[in-house]
Amino acid sequence: MSKISSPLAIAIAIALLAGSAVGVAAQEAPVEFTAEWGTGRVAIVSGEPVVSGDYARQYRGEVWEPWTVTESTDPRFAGDLSVSFNHDEYEDGSTIWAVAFTVHGDEGAWLMEPTVGLRFPGITIPEVLGLRFGETRMNDVVFVGEGAYDGLLALVKIERGGSGWDLHGYIVDEASLPTVEPYRP
Repeated sequence: MSKISSPLAIAIAIALLAGSAVGVAAQEAPVEFTAEWGTGRVAIVSGEPVVSGDYARQYRGEVWEPWTVTESTDPRFAGDLSVSFNHDEYEDGSTIWAVAFTVHGDEGAWLMEPTVGLRFPGITIPEVLGLRFGETRMNDVVFVGEGAYDGLLALVKIERGGSGWDLHGYIVDEASLPTVEPYRP
């Protein structure tokens, strides 16, 4: 067996070993979790209707709380819950809305990437959000971590449960996710 005696060869070997350890750490597997959210008594703490000539009504800056995370298998996805909601109600009864949930924990927060949707005439806002009891709504959403969770994403499926929502998701390192560029012909 031959010995490695060159300082350069030793430095390269150490660098390769250190680099492979970093590569393994960056490829950490997603952490699966489940959570339950309860609505309790929800109060609008901000937001005012704004009337416009193009709309029957616009609402901006609504924040509803307190909602609660009643249970979570991962303590990072526990804490106080609020929802930000803006919507435009058109004269024909349709609505275009944007909604985003935020989970505020002791060490950081999770901010949901806003979801935009359309409500057709004859359907109420609570029905759009799946707030009616017995109705099942499923949404796939992404939460961006802040504070101690900076650099992490929570990829979550939200489904309407008994008195709130059931969540099933994965907390992942954003840097380890695959990326893609849209095809441009």
